[in-house]
Amino acid sequence: MSAPANVPTLDKLAYSLPNFAKAVDVSLEKIRQHIKRGELVPSYVDSKPLIMREEGERWLRSRPAERSGDLESVAS
Repeated sequence: MSAPANVPTLDKLAYSLPNFAKAVDVSLEKIRQHIKRGELVPSYVDSKPLIMREEGERWLRSRPAERSGDLESVAS
């Protein structure tokens, strides 16, 4: 099963939070916010949080396909 065209393909088995943020072109702070809300679930090696490839792809697929309404005010 291939990913939809608008979802980047992740190549590693797992990503550190900074590397995952780079891979999906989202700020590290935004990634941490999604983890805090329980929307993105890290796995841990000792105390190091990692985003498993499958979890990263699941999270990306769960994102809205359209911009949220609050972005319209930024463009104005």
